[in-house]
Formats: sequence, structure tokens, C-alpha cells
Amino acid sequence: MKKGCDLPGKILVKGPNWLGDALLSFPAVSALKALFPASRLEVLTRRPLDDLWGLHPAVDQVIGYQVPSGIRRVGMEFLLGRGLRKEGFDIYLALPRSFSSALIGFWAGIPERVGYSSEGRGWLLTESVPRDDGVLRIHRSDYYMHLIRRLGEVSKPPSVPLEVPEEERRWAERTIRSLGIEGDFVGFNPGAIYGEAKCWFPERFVELGKRLIKEGIKVVIFGTLPEKELNERISQEIGEGCFDLTGRTTIRQLLALLERARLLVTNDTGTMHAAAAVGTRVVAIFGSTDPAVTSPLGEGHRVIYHRLPCSPCLKRTCPYGHHRCMEVVTVEEVSEAVLEML
Repeated sequence: MKKGCDLPGKILVKGPNWLGDALLSFPAVSALKALFPASRLEVLTRRPLDDLWGLHPAVDQVIGYQVPSGIRRVGMEFLLGRGLRKEGFDIYLALPRSFSSALIGFWAGIPERVGYSSEGRGWLLTESVPRDDGVLRIHRSDYYMHLIRRLGEVSKPPSVPLEVPEEERRWAERTIRSLGIEGDFVGFNPGAIYGEAKCWFPERFVELGKRLIKEGIKVVIFGTLPEKELNERISQEIGEGCFDLTGRTTIRQLLALLERARLLVTNDTGTMHAAAAVGTRVVAIFGSTDPAVTSPLGEGHRVIYHRLPCSPCLKRTCPYGHHRCMEVVTVEEVSEAVLEML
């Protein structure tokens, strides 16, 4: 870090654009605050992730913005960056790898700008950190910590459960009671916004759900609106004792429901990281992605993954058409893991 920024007055962090990545960056932001405890720390993020960042105890203020489509996006980001000039930030930390995230800090005229040298954006940064194979193979939370360590020596803080606001906890209790659930339940997250390559087969979620309900365990399905049709079909096929809340929650409400769950069965998704963030254990099914990079933070989770020659491929759809990385994950294997953890 350049001389003169050793004691920055104001720091702006550009948060990641996805729920899971945002949560995996939380330890790095905590470490940044520990490094500069007297500095004002603000986070710039797309909506609706501003609701999530507002729960981070190290963050003094959240600046949320909506991203328009098409060419208007460039104009909006230019105006956003220029508008930040008057705020007097000393350091800008670009956590996403995108060109635009570095461009905003450049347009804002922030004197110290730190980020990875990806997408041809190195010239926009004053501290351009190489994004080599070694960095890409480490856990995503350590990937973000690596950037913080360019500003000073700091340790990665331990994972501490996120504090869910009481208002959302009360909402979650009312919602669960309205479904007729009195005791514990298991959450399912069958979809994945990134693509179907991440997804365990719907018919296997159905079979798993039927087995759990036979054991007297209720099932609640979570997901986003694009997954509504898939999750409705799974819920209907599981039958009585399964409830679908897809697309019916805010981020904070989702956190409250996940906190209330006994366990979450999920693909590698943002919801997986949300459950882990509130202290709920997960059974995480991996196939096209690498658990060494994006496994849930915290203790007590179960990751199910069979490394194949073609996995991890990191593709949105199976490039070979056989989806073998998920084919080898059986209902028996997942069911055994769930029942052991209940």
C-alpha cells in the first residue's frame, strides 16, 4: 500500500454480485475492519444484497444501487462513480473480478484502488494483484482475504453466525406456523441460478423428500422465482408434508427461515452459504464445482462430492451431456447423511 494511506479515513468495498460470493467475502471485510478499526468502512453493492450487507457488524454504511439493462448500465456506473468523488474515500477494494467494478473506483477518483488483475482491468487499479492458478484453487473466502493482505498483515477471523433481526425471526415463526409445522423441518434447495450442471436431479429430491416425510420430518423448499416451476413440481410430487416457499422471501426472511431449519439439503448455491452463515448445518451436493473452493464455511456440514475426470468443469450445463457427476450421487447416500445429522 502506498505511503499516506496507512491510516485511511474512509474505505469503500465493492461487494460481490452474488449472494454466495458476498457471504464468502464477509470474513475478509471483518479482517479489513480489524486492520483499520478507526476507519469508516462502507460497502457498495447491487440491490437486493444491500439488505444482506446491512447485517455485517463491521460495515458502517451500505450503498445499494440497481443495475439497468443494456447500454444504460455504462452510463449509470459512470454517474455512480462520479457521484462517489465527493465522499472522500481513501481506499477502494474491488472484490468482484469484473471490469466495471474496477472502473467505478477509477471514475470515483479514489487514490488507492486494490483488486485482482482480471478482465484487462489492471490499469484501472493502483494495486493490481495477479489472479494466477494458485489463487484460483484456494477457497473463495481465502481468495478475498488475499486481497486484504495486500493492505497489511491480518489473520482470517473465525466464522461467527450472522445475527438475524428479531423482526424477521418473528416473521419466520409466523410463516412456519401458518404451514402447520410445529417442530423441526428440513430445507431443500433443488435449483441453482448459475445453471443445471450444479443441480442434483429433481426426481432424487422427490424420493429423498418422501423418505423424510415417512420418518415424520416436514420439508420446506426454497428457491428464487426462475426456479418456481421446478420447485412446484418437486413439492407436488413429494406430496403432503412438503411446503414450497420459492420466491416468497426477502434475503433477510430467507436467513430467518434457514436459521429455523434443522438442516438444509442443497446444491452449491447462495442459499447453501446463507444457511451456513446463520449456523444451520447443510448437506451440500457438489458436481460441476469444486468444494475445495466453494464449500460452506463453519463446522458440522456434510459435503457429498465424487471427483471424476470431468469434474469440476465449472460449466452451466454438462459439456458431455451425461451429467455423471450428479448421476453418481444416490438417494441412499444423501438420505444416510441427512438422517445421521438429524
